[in-house]
Amino acid sequence: MSTETPKSTQHVEQDKNSQIMTRFVEHEERLDHEDELMEPDYIKELVVNGKRIKEMSFRKIISEPNAIPEIDENPKYTEQMRDCTGIVVVGVSLESGKNISFMLHVNTGNIENFNENEINEFIKSVGGFMDVFISKTLSGKVDAVIFGGQVVRPWWKKGEKGEKELANSLNEYKNAIRIWNKILENKLGHSCLVIAGPKDDYGNMTVYFDTKNRRLYLKRESSKNPVRNESFLASDIDSQGNKYNIKHKD
Repeated sequence: MSTETPKSTQHVEQDKNSQIMTRFVEHEERLDHEDELMEPDYIKELVVNGKRIKEMSFRKIISEPNAIPEIDENPKYTEQMRDCTGIVVVGVSLESGKNISFMLHVNTGNIENFNENEINEFIKSVGGFMDVFISKTLSGKVDAVIFGGQVVRPWWKKGEKGEKELANSLNEYKNAIRIWNKILENKLGHSCLVIAGPKDDYGNMTVYFDTKNRRLYLKRESSKNPVRNESFLASDIDSQGNKYNIKHKD
């Protein structure tokens, strides 16, 4: 994995298998003016020229497997990721030779409400979306990144209640990442990057994707537990997830 030198909590990461450059930006910080593709005007342009991707419920994807997300050359962004995760998938169009992409933003904070058959139906539906996308793109040129605003609830709470909340929400988050990894690994042949770990609370998170340049930006509040700001391979979710309950020392 190649990385640029981080500036505060801002960082750029790229997995060795990935062709997507990803960047985490702390919500309250200005973007890095030394990188012209991180200028505020550039981000604004992604929003002006891009498509806003709305949240889809877990159940809707199960019940409407033919509701294929929009696949095109446009930039994309999604907002208000409060207890959600998602993916962006990009490839080179067979028709135009240009990058095309699709994005999913799904509420995965209630996975415990779905049984094994429903989860398998979700995996099947999203796998179907992937099949349609792959059929439109050049072989070997498809890549994906998992992003998340899902909350692993207050790890700083003391006592039995806090420990139970942490354990339950951490398990939900791990399950969400496992599901995305299963889908992407099955279709692409390798695990994909998760741009950052879970959030501390329900604060807003926004994801921007520049399809043309294969650049993804995640903007949210930095976690009090620095490990939660780190990118990692989805296949490493179990070992990575074990770090999220480590109490931050003030």
